Amino acid sequence: MNLQVNSKSKEIAVHVIGSVLFLFVPFVMGPQGIHDLKDLAINPILQRETIEFTLILIFYYINYFLLIPKIYFPRKYLLYILILVSIFLVIAFIPKIFIPTADFGPSAINRPPVPPPFRPMHSHPLIDMRIIHDFFIFLAVIFFSIIIKTNNRLKLTEKEKLKSELQYLRAQINPHFLFNTLNSIYSLAIEKSDYTADAVVKLSGMMRYVISETDHDFVSLEKEINYLTDYVELQRLRLDNSNTVEYFVKGDALGKKVAPLILIPFVENAFKYGVNPEQVSKIHILVDIEQDVLSLTVSNTIVYSNKPQNERTGLGIENAKTRLDLQYPQKYSLVFMEKDHTFEVNLTINLR
Repeated sequence: MNLQVNSKSKEIAVHVIGSVLFLFVPFVMGPQGIHDLKDLAINPILQRETIEFTLILIFYYINYFLLIPKIYFPRKYLLYILILVSIFLVIAFIPKIFIPTADFGPSAINRPPVPPPFRPMHSHPLIDMRIIHDFFIFLAVIFFSIIIKTNNRLKLTEKEKLKSELQYLRAQINPHFLFNTLNSIYSLAIEKSDYTADAVVKLSGMMRYVISETDHDFVSLEKEINYLTDYVELQRLRLDNSNTVEYFVKGDALGKKVAPLILIPFVENAFKYGVNPEQVSKIHILVDIEQDVLSLTVSNTIVYSNKPQNERTGLGIENAKTRLDLQYPQKYSLVFMEKDHTFEVNLTINLR
């Protein structure tokens, strides 16, 4: 929530600063720079410039928030062009209506206007160079607003895709893990094991985390590791003495954030494809936190499995790689290694 508020505040600040700077362009580009501001009350040229730039700024936001999403994106190009032409005519001629005496001819000799350098002193008899100048600024604003809006739309699409990926990951993990864990807890209950209550508490905490926390883009790293720890402990319940599980956490997770459920697919993959009741196997998991760098190492014995080859590729791994690309572009490394009958995954994420 705080990240969303900060992002919104930054966006508003950028709009305010950008608008103010844009309105100061006529003065900054004048021969006296910002000192031209004091001549605004007596200089009709600057008055006309100010009105034009104000209208162009208003048009930018109309185009950005209304015309582009409602007309341009739906591909109503002819209507869009007609509206743009109409708006440009308004921008070009309204200043003349309000400041009719502002001209560059002899009638302006007795007044003290100081024309900005980008305003030509004379116009071609058939072409009003000031209108051409306004037209190019108008076109620049159109292209600029379209580019920004399109870019924001792509980011929104990526964000929606990310949410879909996360929902898919949650749906993929929960049923299969829940089924195995409930079976293990059921066996403990039949045996009247002292671990039954503890297992139920761990499972309850995990389900609460998945339901309440993973809707956010980022969550507390402490909670994510607690989820991972409970997952490993519950998996141990269903394993016999032929399976060895080593699990270590190093470093300080306090105050750090991470994408939710970003680690679990690699750990789940080890338990899913590295365990066979008829074979001796070993799973090693290390979570290492050094400042803003999170490292995960997971290795498992390669055991025989009768699962189809296409199932063994691990959809959860592919899903996690997609989420890493979306949430940590250029900020992570993921390496898979296979040697000496052992499959190993090394994931490093820059959390900053």
